[in-house]
Amino acid sequence: MKTPTKLLFLALVGLLMNACQMQAKSEDQNQVLTAKAFAEAIKSANNIIDVRTPSEFESGHINGAVNIDWNADGFEKSMAQYQKEAPIYVYCLSGGRSGQAAQFLRQSGYTKVYELEGGMMAWRSNQLPEVNGNSAPVADKISAQAYQTMIDSNQLVLIDFYAVWCAPCQKMKPYLETLTGKVKGTVKVERINVEENKTLCQTLKVSTLPVLKLYKKGVVVWEANSLVTEAELIKQIELHQ
Repeated sequence: MKTPTKLLFLALVGLLMNACQMQAKSEDQNQVLTAKAFAEAIKSANNIIDVRTPSEFESGHINGAVNIDWNADGFEKSMAQYQKEAPIYVYCLSGGRSGQAAQFLRQSGYTKVYELEGGMMAWRSNQLPEVNGNSAPVADKISAQAYQTMIDSNQLVLIDFYAVWCAPCQKMKPYLETLTGKVKGTVKVERINVEENKTLCQTLKVSTLPVLKLYKKGVVVWEANSLVTEAELIKQIELHQ
């Protein structure tokens, strides 16, 4: 006959095992995948959802993806065609919108939701294939040569890589646009739209947003891959003048 102590021990072990199994199941069914892992996973998948705008989708998307704009009306209705037990793979430009969409889907009962970490920027940074609605690829607005000319300056050059749908990018926009006057004309600020310069971003390994790069005579002296306050930005500029 088992003693009360043994019974309590077995009960605790059972609870722990059950908790671990539930956690493993949750982690298995709700994941954020790297670009390469995402590419491998969708080889045999049908439900690939691009939650960007139609114009973004047309400019370049993952083969086999369906465009359902997260910010448009009817997202929930459009997703109703997919079974809640089936694997769903979602992505956007840099991971923000797809993260919101994935959270919504999980709360709505979808049990296997997978996100592309870093979105299309990470996908492109890993040189993975994409298709678009045009017969020929669209050239960057800023060539590699033009970029080099841009940063080869006697002034400090601050490059802001941004996208329209990047909330931190939009938050920094006002003080980036007025920064030159505040630092007495000793810095040149250039803002580069990543959607209009895909090849350049791939070459520079810009795979997330926002990204700031501060150059001095063509050499990076400081960079940031997250939202930066105006005070911190001015501090870095003054430090490298």
